[in-house]
Amino acid sequence: YGVGGTVAVQVVFSSAVTVTGVPQLELETGYTDALLNYSSGTGTNTLVFNYTVGSGHNSADLDYKATTSLTLNGGTIKISGGTETADLNLPTPGATGSLSINKALVIDTEPIVTQVTSSKSDGTYRAGDVIPVQIVFSEIVNVTGTPQLTLETGSTDAVVNYSSGSGTNTLVFNYTVVIGHYNSDLDYT
Repeated sequence: YGVGGTVAVQVVFSSAVTVTGVPQLELETGYTDALLNYSSGTGTNTLVFNYTVGSGHNSADLDYKATTSLTLNGGTIKISGGTETADLNLPTPGATGSLSINKALVIDTEPIVTQVTSSKSDGTYRAGDVIPVQIVFSEIVNVTGTPQLTLETGSTDAVVNYSSGSGTNTLVFNYTVVIGHYNSDLDYT
């Protein structure tokens, strides 16, 4: 799941519970952990906490932070029909009954390059010709500054400045062929 993806995380109790207020569940999502608000499930044994993947969140196998990650946050979780507060201790992360054992949920908000291509037709190009090189990412990227792409063009490599594409998943680098550049099949270094 990438940025904006949603996951309904379920906390299952041994019996029905009644919820008041907005209990919270803390997930381990990298540098910044996610704090989920209770969404639904009062009167049943399964409470739902909706997680929307945020920028910078990453996890090879999503789980909550600790056995104490379910908190009342000023609300209550009581055994239905009674006054006894439910046991909020969760199974140890990574152990039987935990989120990461029950589900394989990968959170990946760091874009990766999926393809490098060009909109130019296959062929031979000479000095002065412009070849747009597109770098395609797995998700939308935003550019600041002037990234550069180094192309293998013989004895002197071409360093090409970023041209366009910020706010999309495809960045364009326009390479202008110069005298002395040679390559039988253009590629990056």
